[in-house]
Amino acid sequence: MSDNYVKFELAAAMHESEEFAAALMQLEKVPHGVFVTKGAMLPGFVKEEQEELPMLIMRSQRVSTYWLTEDAFGPTFAIDGCDNEAGGSAYLIWSGCELSVAVATSDISDALYAGKKSGQVLVAWVTDDALLLTSFDVDEEFLDYWHGISKALDAWRYVPSDDYIDSVHAGFPFLVSDDEKRFIGQDGEPTYIAQLLE
Repeated sequence: MSDNYVKFELAAAMHESEEFAAALMQLEKVPHGVFVTKGAMLPGFVKEEQEELPMLIMRSQRVSTYWLTEDAFGPTFAIDGCDNEAGGSAYLIWSGCELSVAVATSDISDALYAGKKSGQVLVAWVTDDALLLTSFDVDEEFLDYWHGISKALDAWRYVPSDDYIDSVHAGFPFLVSDDEKRFIGQDGEPTYIAQLLE
């Protein structure tokens, strides 16, 4: 897994790829979103040999370039705590100071299975002013974690009470919209769920 980013001007990427610009317009409609595609959507920004790799385009209204490059790490795997805004799902999570952003593995399973064949998945994070490209390896370690976290969904685990959940949520930042979904992360911080867009 990798958290090393190559930074590009967002305007340049939008100018070079109408398809990317259209995807970005969809992502801007939700607080946190993910778009599944291939590296070919960003010609000239990914290497030619990477154009057939699966790629996740990620955007979050709460994520900045600084957060991604200086603070965040990931992706890692986690399951939610079955609180009142999410339940029974496995996620890929990017974590940093005060928040995390999660993508349900069920939403991006096609990309992950394609990554299993190619050995890698590209990730294009979009912030207000930048396009940040990175990737993660879909190797044996990754597959073992994915398999283990999927099995954990069927196992017994502690589910906190509604009162506890409500008290923790009360300490979180206000929701940016009614569409914003989150759950309590493993560190007690909010984990915001990216919506799959097509």
